[in-house]
Amino acid sequence: MRNAVQWSKEDKAVGYGIVACDGRQRELMAWSMRERAVDNHLQHLVEGVKLAQIKATEQGWRLINVGVPDKNLLQQIQRTKPMEKRTTTVIQDILELSSLFYKCSFYLDIGNCNDLTVQFSAQVLSSYQDVEWVNPNLLC
Repeated sequence: MRNAVQWSKEDKAVGYGIVACDGRQRELMAWSMRERAVDNHLQHLVEGVKLAQIKATEQGWRLINVGVPDKNLLQQIQRTKPMEKRTTTVIQDILELSSLFYKCSFYLDIGNCNDLTVQFSAQVLSSYQDVEWVNPNLLC
């Protein structure tokens, strides 16, 4: 699962784009959500990881690999670095959510500007409407 976060300072909003891929990196599903922004950039990144886990839980998936867009944050989630005060509660939520899966792993995902996650996170900032998308080409 990949995620991207974009901010709108004018609207004081944040847009989350989350994409679930299969083992061959084909996009299966995607979600975009708009939330109120806070002044902490890292807080939004960690919330994006948590939202990806929640969406995977809603789908009943048991094996997930979640992209984390920040090395510092990844180290905090993997407990190789002490948690920052501002993100401790959400990281604890992520660790608790991880126990709901047979296997939940995390990897560093820098992403790219053409990624579907970026498109979804930007789109929700202008549309004010959360979206769920299912790839029609992969339906059985």
